[in-house]
This record gives sequence, structure tokens and C-alpha cells, in this order.
Amino acid sequence: MAHFERDDFGDIEILLGDVVFLESGMIVDCLDCPAYLQSHQDPYSTAMTTQRVTVGKNYERHVKLEVIRRSLFTTLKESFDFFRVRLDHDLAHRYIKHQVPDFDESPFCVPQGLYVVDGISKYLRGHAIICTTYKAAEDRHRLHLLFYKDISHQTSIERLRVIKNPESFGE
Repeated sequence: MAHFERDDFGDIEILLGDVVFLESGMIVDCLDCPAYLQSHQDPYSTAMTTQRVTVGKNYERHVKLEVIRRSLFTTLKESFDFFRVRLDHDLAHRYIKHQVPDFDESPFCVPQGLYVVDGISKYLRGHAIICTTYKAAEDRHRLHLLFYKDISHQTSIERLRVIKNPESFGE
């Protein structure tokens, strides 16, 4: 029933192709983080950026759809009030909804789970490790993650579990 081949404490090399288990709470750099999570970004952006994240934590957008629409309506209403012109509220709401269509407001999360080691860069005192999602699916997007091993860095992971038989992991 032992799914763990080895626990890496720095004395054992991590190899390309190894499958590792990243636990909730580990800090990593996500190389495929949606840019819209950062403040002052286009809410419809499909661009990706690198962002430091905690595995298992949900990240919300900084600005919600209703906040944008409410702010635009308030600005429009105050402009009409300033010039003492009657505003058709229903028409204004429909116009704003047309100009600011719905967007996906679901949170972004790097889930706890299995990741395949795709790249290792050796440094004088440690390693930079790049992993991708093991067996990505519709409900589990392919993510590229970067973290460090044996280096004093914010994303340094001291103990990394390498999984011997990932097909039967979790059974």
C-alpha cells in the first residue's frame, strides 16, 4: 500500500519525469495564472502571467462584474443629474449590460495533487523545479508550476513526496 517511493530531503535527486505530490499550503510560482486576477487588468483578458500562489487557495478577481456595472451607472446618473437631464434608468441599465457583458467570475486555484517534473535547473546550492499537472482534464487544467529545492527562497519546498505508482495513488 506504499505509494511513496521516497521522501526527498535534499539527499536524493529529483529526476525528470518523477511524479510529485504538492500539498495544500505549499507556495509555488504559477506560470499560467490568469492576468485578470491582478488589479487594474482587463476583466476580459485571456492573457496569462506568472504569480506566486498557495496550493489549494482560491484567488478571486479584484473587481467584480456588479461593481463595474454599478460604478458606470452611478457615473452616468451623476452626469445626467449635473446637467439636469432626465435619465431613463431602465435604458441605462440595459446599455451598460450590453457594453459590459458577463464574464466568468469563478475563482482560480492551483489544486493539491499530482504534478510531473518537466524541468530541473541546478544551481550552486539547490534546484529550480518546473512541474505540470499530471493527467489534466476538463475539471483539472494543465498548469505549469515553478518552485525551488534546497535554496532559501519564498517558494522553497523542503520536503517533497515523489510518488512511485501515480495510477493507484489515492485508492
